[in-house]
Amino acid sequence: LWNMSGSVFYDGSCLKHAEPELSTATFAVTQVNAEGEAEAVLQGTVPKGTPQTSQSAENYGRTAAVQLLDGPAVLYGDCKAVVDAARLPPWRAGHHRRMYAGTRRLADKCEFSGRVSDQKVKAHRKLDSAADANEAWEIKGNDHADRNAVAAQSLHPRPSAWQAEEQRTQDDKLAQVCRVLGAVPRLWPKAERHTANGGK
Repeated sequence: LWNMSGSVFYDGSCLKHAEPELSTATFAVTQVNAEGEAEAVLQGTVPKGTPQTSQSAENYGRTAAVQLLDGPAVLYGDCKAVVDAARLPPWRAGHHRRMYAGTRRLADKCEFSGRVSDQKVKAHRKLDSAADANEAWEIKGNDHADRNAVAAQSLHPRPSAWQAEEQRTQDDKLAQVCRVLGAVPRLWPKAERHTANGGK
């Protein structure tokens, strides 16, 4: 397994499903050079048993980035909540009442966790919107991380043919129930209106 240092971007992705337990979250970590080109990429999935959400994916992405480091680095992320939490002191960010405190405690155990700085970048920007060369570089780096995080969805196990058919059957039943519930109010008699003096 390779290691990373220098400029490292991370991002998360979530493929949402009507049934939350069927959603899948993934992340990617990308080291980029001075031209904004990817030099190394790691893709991963958020483990089952943990929330399959975008927020979870972003937290796992940063933790994986810290674990890969073999030297000082600047970590770039586009999730404000994750970047803000990364800038908090360990005793506060790792408090048991904080969501994803465990990922922070895990990252803090890594050798180079104390030689990391975190920077917030804007998400989903077009290259032609860059005001200068530095912004263009950030857009390129974040785009590499974003695209690889989305591509990592292929790492999640796919349902079998039987499971997919069973899910479609359940979805059809749920859709029928929703249609019936939506039609019921139209069958209910309209309430009569009364004026202030009691007349109709």
